[in-house]
Amino acid sequence: MNRKDKYIREKLSKNDEEIPLIVRNKIDDTLNRLPEQKRINSNYLVFKKFALACLAFLFVTIILLPNISVTYAKALENIPVLKEVIKVVTIRNYLYNDDYHEMNISVPKIDGNSEAIDFINADVEELTKYIADKFYEEANDLKDDAHTAVYVDYEVVTDTEKWFTLKLEINTMTGSGNTFFKYYNLNKLTGNIVSLEDIVIDEVFYKVVNEDIKLQMKEQMEDDADLHYWIEDSVFGDDLVSIDSKHNYYFNENYDLVIPFEKYEAAPGYMGTYEFIVDKELIIDYMNQETKGILWE
Repeated sequence: MNRKDKYIREKLSKNDEEIPLIVRNKIDDTLNRLPEQKRINSNYLVFKKFALACLAFLFVTIILLPNISVTYAKALENIPVLKEVIKVVTIRNYLYNDDYHEMNISVPKIDGNSEAIDFINADVEELTKYIADKFYEEANDLKDDAHTAVYVDYEVVTDTEKWFTLKLEINTMTGSGNTFFKYYNLNKLTGNIVSLEDIVIDEVFYKVVNEDIKLQMKEQMEDDADLHYWIEDSVFGDDLVSIDSKHNYYFNENYDLVIPFEKYEAAPGYMGTYEFIVDKELIIDYMNQETKGILWE
């Protein structure tokens, strides 16, 4: 994995609950607009601390709690906070091209008015800017010693009455190519951003998903000799097919679980990227009530 790929992997693996810089700046701007006193005294300092605490409380209750508290989310379960169809537009392109280096990054923005949508938009802007900055840094370091490229595009993979998923696809090339994904899953009924661990109530969930994916992989390899997944004979000596709470996922139009794999994640590079559909009937018993309400009426 080259330097740029390492930077991207580290950035994508950061905790999703980390507040994007743009959101932190909104808090700072609010504090800066507070009325100034002619004299900075202890009362002012107490007031400023109180205001900061209030803002932090609002952030926790409005953004974080819906994502981590089942009780809080359940209370909002039947509130249609987001419109049925969510519009996504391209707001910026990072473009560069010379004889050795090429960049084409499309930056999407979700059109909507909610804290969760603001959070996703801020995170997308920060991530794409980060990738562009690292591209310029690497291009400047390598100059004409190597060819590099980075492409970022997006796709709305699910948009139903209850669920929305935006997918970012990041393709890099320095010698060999690599592909990374980031999925933003949004429960439309609650307005919550939902990670895989948010929907699971029993660790058996991961075992069931892993076994079903391995079964599908074996069936595919039996049908096509050109396919090869690292299941029992991994070149690394381990079974690489292991889904955990941080893995990418989305629900398709039928609300079945889809587990995508990045290039090299569980198969040789020539296999590219691939994904597997896990029937909701297999996992429904291991998911929380809020998610069950999404999967079935």
